Amino acid sequence: MGGPGRSGTTYLAAALGSHPAVASFKDVELKFLFERDGLVDLGWILCESFSPNRARVALTRFRTLMNQLRNGGFDQPLLAGPGVYSGVNVALQRFFDVIAPQGIGRPMEYPTYYPAARRFFADIVSLGITCKAGSTHFLEKTPHNLLAPKALADFVGDPYCLHVIRDPRGTAASLVSQSWGPDTLSQAAAWVQSYYDRWFQVRGTYADLGLALSEVKIEDIVRSPQGRNDRLLGELGLSPEMLFHDADGGQLTAGRSRLEHEDLALLDNKLGALSERLGYPAAWATQMH
Repeated sequence: MGGPGRSGTTYLAAALGSHPAVASFKDVELKFLFERDGLVDLGWILCESFSPNRARVALTRFRTLMNQLRNGGFDQPLLAGPGVYSGVNVALQRFFDVIAPQGIGRPMEYPTYYPAARRFFADIVSLGITCKAGSTHFLEKTPHNLLAPKALADFVGDPYCLHVIRDPRGTAASLVSQSWGPDTLSQAAAWVQSYYDRWFQVRGTYADLGLALSEVKIEDIVRSPQGRNDRLLGELGLSPEMLFHDADGGQLTAGRSRLEHEDLALLDNKLGALSERLGYPAAWATQMH
């Protein structure tokens, strides 16, 4: 599952994660795929720009990334559950036995690297599934992973990808309130626009790669939870469950209600065309005043 950030992915992941057949590491983004120092970066070093020292640095950074994820780094909870801590160590060692025999990285070809990386990803997913009895699906939410469909195909295999959309102006208004986000509303609008510029570039790639993709508007989920719930669970191959009964549509408009009219006009100016393209009204300012 992914999206531009501040688009409702956390809410939707929590709702889907409450389904009896869906396992996840609650409130944890597995940042070791497309994020910096993850599997994509490591593969590029080993397969395309190898030197012994570059490989050593890349391997150290990947191990550090995994230790941070396991131990509650990135302002996230621990990777919790029976056997998870030791299981991450086992999976990492199995991976390194292939890509770094005797602790030294070796030049590789992608046809060798991809299966080892895919096995590592599957090992981590298996730890999550094992922690929830009766689960058959695993939900992973690192929002910007969806901007890299080829990486998803190479490292995950055959995922079902869920893209969560929110009115871009609402996303921008929420982003600017985050400590890790942009400093100004104008920068936040540019952030959101850049995300969707890339998304429109890669969206067609999903079909080319044979990856299943569904796009949902978070507003539809919270405003008509039961109807959209049934359709979404059907698309995911999950049994009907009432997962969205506590949806709070007020959270979607809270950021907008705190903005001055000039700020709303700025967002309309910078993101109105994008909003229309995504099926939202072109003007926020006239709606609110």
